[in-house]
Amino acid sequence: NSSNSFLLAADNASVDAYFQQQRLLLQKAQQDSRLCRILLNTPAQRSDQSGSAPWLLDKHYRGFMDDLQNAVTQLIASGGNQWPRTLPNEQSQQFMQRIVSQMAGTYGPESLQRYELMSNENASPDIRCKGLHQLYETINTQELELRTQLVRSFFGGS
Repeated sequence: NSSNSFLLAADNASVDAYFQQQRLLLQKAQQDSRLCRILLNTPAQRSDQSGSAPWLLDKHYRGFMDDLQNAVTQLIASGGNQWPRTLPNEQSQQFMQRIVSQMAGTYGPESLQRYELMSNENASPDIRCKGLHQLYETINTQELELRTQLVRSFFGGS
């Protein structure tokens, strides 16, 4: 989560590499509810992880470590001491609404309910994880420049 602050200033290639690693983790999380809870950073998962080794050291997830580490390193190196690359707020909102519309067209109207629940920590982690996965997959269908702007808008804190 702390890497997200570098999204706004990092170049498109770095943002996309990071996004693709997150996307792969979310794909795996669709069949692994423990990974889903880890990625969502749920309160129960934080409590379970307290005093434990980092989840990436678990034998089930070690295969993701090198690529994720490289993507995070590239994101931080690219985004450090750079000016944010953002769209005007109105344009960003229009693109975000279009993506949500496309998601509903692809995954059905219930995907909008999952989208609404993504930031609700009281909602089922599996439902939230599925909604986030569907959002990522919809974003991934866009051309690189728009995809990276959408990632910045949704996850970069602006």
